Amino acid sequence: MRNIKYLLLSMFAVLSASSTFCQSEFISEKDFLNQLKNKKDHKIWVGRKADPINIHFDSFDEVDNKISSHGKITDESFSNVMFKVNGSQVFGYILNLKTNKGYLFQSDGKSNVEVSEVSSSEYYHISKIKPGKKVVRESAPMPFPGITSIDYPHIQSYQQGMNLHALESKPGSPNVIFLDWRAVFNGNIPKNLTSEEMYEVWAGTAAGYTCFDVNVTTSPAVYNSVPVFNSCIALFKDFDARSHAPGDSWG
Repeated sequence: MRNIKYLLLSMFAVLSASSTFCQSEFISEKDFLNQLKNKKDHKIWVGRKADPINIHFDSFDEVDNKISSHGKITDESFSNVMFKVNGSQVFGYILNLKTNKGYLFQSDGKSNVEVSEVSSSEYYHISKIKPGKKVVRESAPMPFPGITSIDYPHIQSYQQGMNLHALESKPGSPNVIFLDWRAVFNGNIPKNLTSEEMYEVWAGTAAGYTCFDVNVTTSPAVYNSVPVFNSCIALFKDFDARSHAPGDSWG
């Protein structure tokens, strides 16, 4: 239970922040998009007096003049990079979590992208909750008699041998949240938790979206089957036993 709470709480993200501590720089939207779309050499300009930052994208999707991308600073695993583009509208950030420095990118409405230096902690939350004692729970009856496991698979109990990379809370929903936890597995075996505990991480996340038409899944195929802007990804990392969903990561 301790580990489950730790993982769930660490997925929260700060959704907005606006404070800056240096003068903003501006780059034309056209020039910025050319940098972003250069698949062979992603170098993102952050200011006249600063060298471009090399970016490695784990995912980069472009559909109908819309872009959804996520990655990290090259050779800096403890970093986070996210850019979203809808036509000429740009929003994104480059965060170095080791140095607590970052850059915020957003359109200014005048065909430019404003680049502001920000604290990475304003956009990327890491839980500081100290682990407590492990709690052994006894099985309990369904709290809502009108809800059945047929309607909502995530309220079932874990069954031995379940494929943990094919879980879905609402199959067929047009909106998908993908818990990409493949990095913390060896095949179908979790590296740090038991299979039942990992199942409960998914089930607990899915429970939070029961009232919405959203399918919380661990299946890459389901995630890839919906349009880019109907999906969100929570990318599990293996370097610090935490997982995350960056602020404004929908899409």
